[in-house]
Amino acid sequence: MGRLNEDVGIIPLFEPIDLSAGGDSDSFELSKGAQADIILVTGVLTVPGVFSLFSGATVGAKTTALPFTYRLSGADFKATGADLYGADVAASTGTITVSATLNDHRTFVISFKAADLPDGQPWVTANIASGTSQFVAAVAIIRGVRYQPPLTAI
Repeated sequence: MGRLNEDVGIIPLFEPIDLSAGGDSDSFELSKGAQADIILVTGVLTVPGVFSLFSGATVGAKTTALPFTYRLSGADFKATGADLYGADVAASTGTITVSATLNDHRTFVISFKAADLPDGQPWVTANIASGTSQFVAAVAIIRGVRYQPPLTAI
């Protein structure tokens, strides 16, 4: 049985800190994978926040809004239903407004395909807009036959 990090790429995007000033995630290149999923976990949100996804030609470039779909957990963290997810919702503009009352302490599973990236823009960067208190953490998981991560040491 293999390890997850030997089958997919796992990239930390946002560390679990207060992003009240907003900020960009770490960027990742999707040219070696077929699809990416971003797991966004929210904590305390005191005002609505905006999560946006962009593609670009280089690290940190936010050239084109990247459409995606997402599924939202069915309940707050540790509550019954927190591990169940709703139907896919399209974010055709590349943004979602994260509600302080409905989306705090929830998990978003955000998905998009490498084929959806514009030509010459293999880099992906997420952005969280500023707000009073925005506690979030996120990782990206790159999947697909084109991704071959190196083996890890035992």
